Amino acid sequence: HGESLERTCACRGSSGYCHINCIANFAAQKNTTFMQRMMTGMSMSADESSKELSVPWTQCPTCNQDYTGTFAWRLAVTFSFQYYSYPYNELRRQVSIETLSRVFLETSQYDMGIGALKKEINLIRTMRKELRTDGKIASGFWMDAGDLNTQKIEQQLHDDDTKYCLYLMGFYKAKGETKLANDVLRELKIMGVETFVTSDKPGVDGSLQFSIEDMLNDVKLSPDKSVKWRKAEIKRLTKEFGKDAPKILDHKFSLSQDLMQTKSVTEGIVLMFEVVGDATRILGPEHPKTVKYTKYTTMVTQSFSMSSGKKAPHSSNIIPPQTKARLISDIPALNGKEVNAVRYTKDGEKLIVDFLEPIPNKPNRVKIPPDQLVFGLQTTVMTPGKKIGMISSFDTETKKYSVMPLGKMAMERYKQNELVILFQALDTQKGALV
Repeated sequence: HGESLERTCACRGSSGYCHINCIANFAAQKNTTFMQRMMTGMSMSADESSKELSVPWTQCPTCNQDYTGTFAWRLAVTFSFQYYSYPYNELRRQVSIETLSRVFLETSQYDMGIGALKKEINLIRTMRKELRTDGKIASGFWMDAGDLNTQKIEQQLHDDDTKYCLYLMGFYKAKGETKLANDVLRELKIMGVETFVTSDKPGVDGSLQFSIEDMLNDVKLSPDKSVKWRKAEIKRLTKEFGKDAPKILDHKFSLSQDLMQTKSVTEGIVLMFEVVGDATRILGPEHPKTVKYTKYTTMVTQSFSMSSGKKAPHSSNIIPPQTKARLISDIPALNGKEVNAVRYTKDGEKLIVDFLEPIPNKPNRVKIPPDQLVFGLQTTVMTPGKKIGMISSFDTETKKYSVMPLGKMAMERYKQNELVILFQALDTQKGALV
């Protein structure tokens, strides 16, 4: 094949490895077969059709779990390239763009997602301009354009413009670009969009209506409403995908966080541990989602302990400092070596560290720039806002840490050089350094 085997899903053993081109060829063939069945008159809803086309590109056919990480977004990119030159309203092309947006967001590829959405929005607006000017769309851009009412085409383009703008806003929010997210919302207001609903059937159980004005004013959805919506979504997704679908694990974990912001703190913590157990059983202990759930659950329970003055089960009042780190180096003999940080140098520019294992021809104690070290779970840090927090994870692609500030239930992301490593223990009763 000329390409390496990759582990991509929840399959165990050798069955968990595959070539990306093999999966892409399999998915494309499944799409072709499905379209042939559609042409024979098979009736299916839009949601069902989208699922049939998207699943081969996003889900392992053996374990039925979503692909993850770099493999997931590379496969989604291949999906979109496969059909991008098709007419705009061809079903496979539309599904591929929506899938690409969703996967980019799930894998935190924010810049690529923003670029792809801007390109699609520009295409839509070019077609809308042509439609208003000439009453038609350039040849090849629209299937059966001559047989459709121009008003219907304009309505679909307007709806798609709105949809992709909302996706774009979501990417800016996830990236922390609040001003750019609000710029998109103002653009939607100019387009005449005042509200949007989370369901295609407004009024059904679990649907929520959002006002653009409220979003601009940063009016938050109440935890009680969020809990109601999450429970309805879990019920719907369970019926559609089965109780072990990854989407359900994500919603349950979000529900646990919502519950902790209501009076149901204990219920939220219990559900959080339940999701960790389900993820370990369904996806395996080393799966990225399992690792994320586990780390977040550890941080939340400790944070709750500190903010409430209550002890987490089986924990001491004092959490000792976590100062172990992994070295990042271009030298193979040093890369990945574990060290123990002792303190900062007097100028604060470097960290003095001890190698945990002797390195031939190297002193045991050396000075290392912080950006050449990766600190692990529970490392205590000071954020730029002078808040004490604990590291949850490190993203090797963005080179950013996920940090939970004490007493908060939301992660914050920082570059390595924005954090200060703290060498004092934490008193969980007082929520202070000792």
